[in-house]
Amino acid sequence: MYYRFMVREERLLAPAEAIHRLAGLPAGRIGLNDRGVLRPGARADAAVFDPETFAERGTTFEPNQLAMGMRHVFVNGVHTLRDGALTGDRGGMVLRS
Repeated sequence: MYYRFMVREERLLAPAEAIHRLAGLPAGRIGLNDRGVLRPGARADAAVFDPETFAERGTTFEPNQLAMGMRHVFVNGVHTLRDGALTGDRGGMVLRS
């Protein structure tokens, strides 16, 4: 909803700014400086999506739905979503403060 409304419909944010606000900014606020950014040595995740069709499908009662237009997702370098389908591989980890 955030991306679709703020970027596509209202054009209040550039796509790069919206992605930074959804990933890099929150990570930095809680001190995870190696997350939410793409740079050598960072543990950043990467998502490849079609900006024209990208939209959430989750609802209050079924929140764990894959977003439309999402093509590839890498979590800590592990390809977890390939061509819109889950691979079964997981690169995530529990973060403790």
